[in-house]
Amino acid sequence: MSGDFFNSFNELLGKYSPCVLVTVVESSGSTPAKPGFKMIVNENGRLDGSVGGGASETFAVDYSLSMIKKNEKYAYFSLILENNNNNAKVNSKDEKDLLSRIDSSSKKDLTSKNNLSLDSTCGGSLTLFFELFANIQLNIFGAGNIGLNLVNLVKDLGYSICIFDKDENKIKDISQLYSSYSNISFYGISNISHDNILKSDTSYIKAFKWLEEPVKFDISEDKTENKRNQIDLKNFLKPASFVVIVTHGHQDDNVILNYILNLYLKHDFQFSYIGMIGSKSKVKSVLENLFKGFKPLFKDTSSLKEKLESLPFYSPIGLDIGGTSAAEIAISIAAQIQATRYNKDQNNLSIVQEIIKNLN
Repeated sequence: MSGDFFNSFNELLGKYSPCVLVTVVESSGSTPAKPGFKMIVNENGRLDGSVGGGASETFAVDYSLSMIKKNEKYAYFSLILENNNNNAKVNSKDEKDLLSRIDSSSKKDLTSKNNLSLDSTCGGSLTLFFELFANIQLNIFGAGNIGLNLVNLVKDLGYSICIFDKDENKIKDISQLYSSYSNISFYGISNISHDNILKSDTSYIKAFKWLEEPVKFDISEDKTENKRNQIDLKNFLKPASFVVIVTHGHQDDNVILNYILNLYLKHDFQFSYIGMIGSKSKVKSVLENLFKGFKPLFKDTSSLKEKLESLPFYSPIGLDIGGTSAAEIAISIAAQIQATRYNKDQNNLSIVQEIIKNLN
């Protein structure tokens, strides 16, 4: 492979941008792909390299994009390239159509291949290995003692960390302390309105414009001015990201959770972890009100309940380690995030199940 290819790959990793490395493991027949061919696919599609072009490469790009969306770590495919018109469309952007072409009886692991036939102008076969490289996005709402202690604990654990707070002056000062960390970004948020915080339709977004357009403070070279870059939070958040809600005095927790739930329930946005600080009774009350507000989005209550079954909401936030100080709470949250990241069993999801049972 050329130096440009690996430069592109290293640049993506340095930017904490998710990408999939596709490698040709085996090939036979008239396919131009040879073992060792590689291709990088980022969120926008193929970036560099090739796995032979044609139907196999189109599939590789489509499936790589699906992996990025679902945070799938790796996949292993044996592709049979057939010169006929009897197979499903290769160029479909419909995820269900894409996944329907995969042999569901095969396990996606390193010892078992997924078998798939593709309509191609050339014959032969091709074995592709897909590997996702993605630093998990950790979004912390609240730059108070708990939030900053959490940053210090996880800043070297491979997360892309985004800290949001409505106090822009605080954000500006704190961001300078972490200017050497390329994986940490601070966003100042202002003009929070507390009207209609429990409304579930899109009108509430207008009341909380800061959620769509937070202000990022990038430290300039002379450190005398800060650039203000508008971003759309809905497009900014990454699939399978982690969300920790610990705003000052909890006064904005409801607003942020409402927005996160809107992304999950209305836009089918997938999260790996959602945690909000607060007592069980307080969190339960907030969730009950928010869940009821989202009922009009579904044809019936059972459909809402089915969607909520998979909501990765953790309460109480953090593992029970016995401490109550800000530093100790941050340690408990960090431990829970790591346990979730590595699929360790936990019992902190029961509060959602408890509410679902009584949701009418």
